[in-house]
Amino acid sequence: MQTEAREFRVFGSPGTGKTTYLTSQIQAAANKYGADRLFVASFTKAAAHEVSGRNQNIQNVGTLHAHGYRSLGGTLKVAEAMINEWNEEHPEYMLSDGKQSDVDEVSEAGTISTAGDELYAEMQLKRALMVPRDLWPVAVQAFARRWENWKKARGIIDYTDMIEIPYRDVDAPPGNPSVGFFDECQDFTPLEMALVRKWGRTLDYIILAGDDDQCIYEWAGARPDVLIDGEPAKKVVLKQSYRVPRAIHAVAMREISTVTKREPKEYRPRDEDGEVRYLRGVNSTMPEMIIRDIETRYKDKRIMILASCSYMLHNMIQALKMAGIPFANPYRPKNGAWNPLRRSTKDHTSTIDRLLAYIDMVPVEYREPDGDWEYLLDAGDFLKWYEILKTKGNIPKGTRDDRIEELKTIIANDGELLLHDVWRFFEEKSGVWDYWGNPTRLLEAVDWLIKNSQADKARAMEFPRRIIKRRGVQALKDEPRIILGTIHSVKGGEADVVYVIPDLSYGAYQEKESSIAGRDAIKRLKYVAYTRARESLVLLDGATNLVM
Repeated sequence: MQTEAREFRVFGSPGTGKTTYLTSQIQAAANKYGADRLFVASFTKAAAHEVSGRNQNIQNVGTLHAHGYRSLGGTLKVAEAMINEWNEEHPEYMLSDGKQSDVDEVSEAGTISTAGDELYAEMQLKRALMVPRDLWPVAVQAFARRWENWKKARGIIDYTDMIEIPYRDVDAPPGNPSVGFFDECQDFTPLEMALVRKWGRTLDYIILAGDDDQCIYEWAGARPDVLIDGEPAKKVVLKQSYRVPRAIHAVAMREISTVTKREPKEYRPRDEDGEVRYLRGVNSTMPEMIIRDIETRYKDKRIMILASCSYMLHNMIQALKMAGIPFANPYRPKNGAWNPLRRSTKDHTSTIDRLLAYIDMVPVEYREPDGDWEYLLDAGDFLKWYEILKTKGNIPKGTRDDRIEELKTIIANDGELLLHDVWRFFEEKSGVWDYWGNPTRLLEAVDWLIKNSQADKARAMEFPRRIIKRRGVQALKDEPRIILGTIHSVKGGEADVVYVIPDLSYGAYQEKESSIAGRDAIKRLKYVAYTRARESLVLLDGATNLVM
């Protein structure tokens, strides 16, 4: 059966250079049609911009939800950003606060914590799968009626509306493009793919890129079928992995080759042996043993520690903090638990940058005002840590606001502050001068800042202090080499060494044991986890019998 749009498909198994290939195709289309006539969509905003290339002036780039939102005018308020109002008016359908509020990002699988959450999730899943409403459970229908009436009364939309309404009412994608590129299509729901193909009929051609073997968002309605059903005009299979070595490739293929329905494709490993290790007797409740293994065997390697659910990483997070080992998840930068060392943004100064500004306060420049040598400070760096100090004992009484405004004025002008001008910003007996310019007393200086900072900032500096004590200041400045997160969160990423926690939630295990679809979903999840590794794959034991 020929699909309606002139459709090309690109299958890219892990590490085969799908992004590079797609970027080259986008560049070729930009040369032919002009960058302003291209349309690029992917599962996340970051992925869409990565695949479009950094040097191309392509305006129509983003998630499919963001494109759908813009096709509706781009001004409507989003229901998921107004959960508190919903809860006030519908306490019997209480929803957990913190639903995704950025139309350019994708939600992570969340924990269902209320009856309202469960009904909301089921409603959105049914809509994503395009299930007729009269086939929904009665309770879900009742919730949906209340939800729809609430949205209508306020003139707002929810995330699924960003796809559903354009599919129903908008004939062509925004921006009048000629060609469409859609990446990570295995993560699109039937509703999303229906919109893609509807809009695709107005374009010269569309390219769908992805890998059905890496479809791991079934909980949100993704189905591998959307990428493999029907016959495209042309199919390209990228065969050679530049990431996955032979040993890891063999283990991954044993899992994925038994999936019931998949696109058959040639997939070759990287020409290196690699290793697969089974860390017998070690599970997620023994994080100190995992840390010992990492530091003994993989001291200078980039590490991933992965689990199927975020709560399974709690012990690991606490152990890494106690050991003073930096970690992060660059693929989910908004997750504070996974990114306790995240740096400042244009709208927010992080506690880490405040601490580093304090540590680096020893002046590095000199000038000669009026014939006398004097230290020259950066007023902006000084303000970063000065404004989090507790007033009592540090800042002259009644002068805090005036001092901060004075610093902001200096920053707005030349941004320079002389050392002898700094004295008047402090109480005479504040103690700050005891450590000024004395690197041998660095930890004492940090302790002074923690003791004299506002409580929430002081707590946030405890982990960085451990890092400084055990590994030095540079370890706090460097990018963490340990990446921690769920398997879902790192899809598209890679590391030298990957540790996999095999435990499943009770619901996921029941689904695996009771259905072929559930079993296949877990096999795809394992396949994605294993194929993040460039050199070594380390498989842990389960903490329970509920394992992948």
